[in-house]
Amino acid sequence: VENSALVFCRKSIWLAEISEFASTDGSDFSINTAVSNLSLLTDEVGCSARRSIQTAGQFVYFLSDAGIYRLDSRLDLKLRGDTRPLSDSIADKLEELNASLVYNAVGLWYNNRYYLAVPLAGSDNNNGVFIYNALNEQWETRDIYGFGVDNFLVATYQNERRLFVTNQGGKIFML
Repeated sequence: VENSALVFCRKSIWLAEISEFASTDGSDFSINTAVSNLSLLTDEVGCSARRSIQTAGQFVYFLSDAGIYRLDSRLDLKLRGDTRPLSDSIADKLEELNASLVYNAVGLWYNNRYYLAVPLAGSDNNNGVFIYNALNEQWETRDIYGFGVDNFLVATYQNERRLFVTNQGGKIFML
């Protein structure tokens, strides 16, 4: 947003700002070409699965070690210690996460919903999918599959945009 980018680390979130200025000597590379700034938004929460990060309008959804969070993209407010995760109401279901493989989790924003595939119950792949509905601001479901969900795919099927899950075994399933 406006020459700013979020930088997610495992235990922190930073805001990188880049301001560009015209070069004073005509070259492409000059000391005056760019001035950047890196500021800490929070060191209380970070992202535990890089592919879980999804932008949806003014919000950014992601999975952290403390749960699933939603940031406001206005980026002018720092996170506070009393900030509760979006997943607070389903915290008991997230206790089943396989912590050693949570970095493989993958998310997708589609049809006003945040889909998040995670490894549950000692599984060695993303066998669980959580769905958050942004319209009613509630968690809709947690589905458990007998196969790994390695990625989400949005494609047209019979003239309608549909959501599919894929896995490295070469399978594709329509949700």
